[in-house]
Amino acid sequence: MINISTDLNTEEKIVNYGIRFIWIFYFTGLLYVSGSVIGWMLVLILFSRFINGQTLKLHWLAYLWIMGMLVQLLVTSVGHINNDLPISSLIKSSIGWAKGWALLGLFPLVASLNIRPEALSHAMVQLGKQTLFITPFLIIAAYIHFPGSLYSSPLKFLANPSFFEVELYGLNASTGLPRWRLFTPWGPALGLYGNLLFAFSCYQAKRSYRYLGFTAAIIMVILSQSRMGMICLLFIPNFCYLLIHLKKLKYLIILALLSPIVAAFVPYLIDTTEDILQQVHSARADSSRVRGALERIAIERWQEEAPIWGHGIVEKGSHYVEYMPIGSHHTWLGLLFVKGLVGLFAMAIPFVSTILWVCIKYFSSSSSETCFRRYRTSLHLLLVLCAYSFTENLEILAYLHWPALLFIGLTIKFSLEKYTIHTQ
Repeated sequence: MINISTDLNTEEKIVNYGIRFIWIFYFTGLLYVSGSVIGWMLVLILFSRFINGQTLKLHWLAYLWIMGMLVQLLVTSVGHINNDLPISSLIKSSIGWAKGWALLGLFPLVASLNIRPEALSHAMVQLGKQTLFITPFLIIAAYIHFPGSLYSSPLKFLANPSFFEVELYGLNASTGLPRWRLFTPWGPALGLYGNLLFAFSCYQAKRSYRYLGFTAAIIMVILSQSRMGMICLLFIPNFCYLLIHLKKLKYLIILALLSPIVAAFVPYLIDTTEDILQQVHSARADSSRVRGALERIAIERWQEEAPIWGHGIVEKGSHYVEYMPIGSHHTWLGLLFVKGLVGLFAMAIPFVSTILWVCIKYFSSSSSETCFRRYRTSLHLLLVLCAYSFTENLEILAYLHWPALLFIGLTIKFSLEKYTIHTQ
């Protein structure tokens, strides 16, 4: 086990405190800016050591992420020029890039620092432990009808006020029942974080810490009432377990023997799956309607108005979509609307390449290898981010899921294919 007081180096302390102080950051209104501050602080440390002659090892995937996010900045500028947007809007969007899209490239880059995956995983489980302690008080507050919303941070002018509002609980608009988001801006974001915590807990070697993390993660997902969160929690861990066993001969033989039986039940499975999906959508029919309308509007306006470079900025929707920004609730459609095809490919190429690379490494590794757990955890994290990319804007929530980006970067760093840059 890692001794927090003696075993952590400078960069690990920054990461550790950045995760373990999340509740403090939340109650003081600093959480939204903490992720970008940590990312850029680690970049400065990396840059200073590079200048001082330290060797910097980067995998080609790290280059791909950096280039992809730089292209996002370029696309932002071109989109503003093409749509005759004011310079003030470009400055605002550039600042938004620095605390959003840039983080997707920065954390795979700063993985070159001396950061151990164990330190990252340990900090996440400690956050889960804190959450288990705080959550009962938040549940009690809801059922004794204590005021849910406490206050808003003075920093709320920086972004959506939801990022800076401190509340004990909220209400589900569809059912009127309590719904919790804890330190995240909305319920589905808590479902995302819960699934990421579950993946980090799988990396824990100590069983007690592993189950502590599992418990906190499951409670997060349940409290979030996120449909995607529950689907990810049920299927992704099982998929990762199944994938590694498919290469074993005995499992392939069993699968071949069972295939005729499975084939006979395919129509039933299809009908059951359709029923489940229908129940999931009907659980929050209003939310599903708004999301569907936002997707249709984003696609239509992207195709008709700005297919290559996008519109440059998000636009507020009408009453029909409850004034939600067009392109929100979906990373890929948001990219198409705001940044066009160029922006979409700038994100899709590194993202898909990383998933395929980690999947190949995981499938080809042995369960006895030291890096096996890294590949498994990274694949788990990537699949969760992939699933949520269809219901959330990943760049907006980068200030929360940056530990996942860093862990994936650490896994890439320890692979055999590395490029080395020397200052000489």
